Amino acid sequence: MNGPKKAGGFTLLELLVSMGLLSMFFVFLIQILSNGLRIWQTGEGRVALEARAQAALDLMAKDFRQIAPLDDKVYDVSRASRFRRLTAGKVVLGGRFRAEFQPFGPNGKPAKGDAVLEYPERYDWYPRLRFVSILRPGERDRLLRDSLLQEGSFQNEESPEFQRQLRAKRGLKRGELVLTLEPEGEGSPYLQLRRRVRLLDQGVKSRWVDAPILGDIPGGKVLLTKILYAEFRFRSQFTESLDLRPGADGGPETCWDSARAGDFPSEHKVLQFSLDLDPASKGDPLDDILPLGMQIRVTVDLGPGMADQAILAKDLDKDSDEVQIDYPERIPYPGPRGGWIKIDTEWIHFKSLRGGTLLGIRRGGRNTVPRFHEAGAKVHGGRETVLAIPIAIGREYWNG
Repeated sequence: MNGPKKAGGFTLLELLVSMGLLSMFFVFLIQILSNGLRIWQTGEGRVALEARAQAALDLMAKDFRQIAPLDDKVYDVSRASRFRRLTAGKVVLGGRFRAEFQPFGPNGKPAKGDAVLEYPERYDWYPRLRFVSILRPGERDRLLRDSLLQEGSFQNEESPEFQRQLRAKRGLKRGELVLTLEPEGEGSPYLQLRRRVRLLDQGVKSRWVDAPILGDIPGGKVLLTKILYAEFRFRSQFTESLDLRPGADGGPETCWDSARAGDFPSEHKVLQFSLDLDPASKGDPLDDILPLGMQIRVTVDLGPGMADQAILAKDLDKDSDEVQIDYPERIPYPGPRGGWIKIDTEWIHFKSLRGGTLLGIRRGGRNTVPRFHEAGAKVHGGRETVLAIPIAIGREYWNG
């Protein structure tokens, strides 16, 4: 007779080997899932960043595409005067275009006084533009209703007199706009785009619209926040490429005054306009010029708490050119012209990157002030997007 069969099972060694193989399989699976998730998150972040950059450009470009004179017929006559040599008294241009930079102190507030022009290197400078544009119908109607309610003694919008004046001014469509980039707060790396607008009526007799004439525009609306950088470049007849360095031969202008009224100081670090003349030019409409086109450069990231940012590895003195960062893979790799990073309010240009060390440093770039930065400060790289816009009423420098 055969004896009883032994019960089958695993030895301790076989069990340990099986558990080890199973553990390795799970580790491998987790790594695959983790890498896949990271790649997906990176892709989603890039999509969100590109969408944010495009939204910023669209908001800024919308008004520039509608730049207009105060009166179309008057402007047609003024263009013909180039050939007919009409007198200044018969030529009326409308709509002054002015682009400049506004100084801000370390507290993030606008700076004023003689020191601003005497010591421009002490301040951060951000763009400010003022021009006339065709308003969208909905905004035009809202501004018209608001202005009538403020100026008149109407109890409500249903009164006959209110409706009569509303119909009389339905043809108004032009507005004066001011676009400014302002710090979001003291020490913040982010800027906000503020838009101020007012409706222009037939009472505007001047050939340009300007703050000393009509007063400043109060309030305004913040269109976009969390902007790292914005720059406007303008094309004159001497501009060979908008991608050249501003101030170089054939390069673009970063400031502009269509009246060429001598408002920009000579030899200023920031406020430079090569076509500017003198105060007498303010009264001569024949030498007014507008840019032929413009380019907008915007740099954004996903904002605090959203973007993966590099970290400053050690304290950075305001005079130091040794910049070391942790997680350097989180900033864009420098191109042929180098790269940019922003720490707090300061932009820093670098030529190359070796490990976590930035080489070829230039402090205080993009019209910002070199400052002390503590170790652990976030290092912003962001994504730059560029958009070129032709200006329909642009006029070349043809007189003087």
